[in-house]
Amino acid sequence: MTDLTDTLAPIATRLAQILEDKAALEAEERALKAQIRDLVPGPDTYAAGGYTLAISTNRRFDPDLAARVIPTELLELCKIAKVDSAAAKAVLPPALYTQCMKVVGDDRVGFVR
Repeated sequence: MTDLTDTLAPIATRLAQILEDKAALEAEERALKAQIRDLVPGPDTYAAGGYTLAISTNRRFDPDLAARVIPTELLELCKIAKVDSAAAKAVLPPALYTQCMKVVGDDRVGFVR
């Protein structure tokens, strides 16, 4: 481990504070959204001071539901074959699995617990 204590300590301290503040803000956001959902039915839009709130149904495609709903003659047209990362990780040697991974975005920065 490289020792950059003097350089990194103030940066890490500020990052830790930001992450703590972010977690608190996200918890408050969840609580406020729950309050709004309790006060008004959705889906609809509501005037709220200088804001317009939109309450909308949260939907995601469900493959299991689709398999029951889609007519048999159309179901095969909706299927694709693809390489699955969980399946690959379960059967491939770690070195080969690692070769299948590409680097995306910036390096992650986090704290070791």
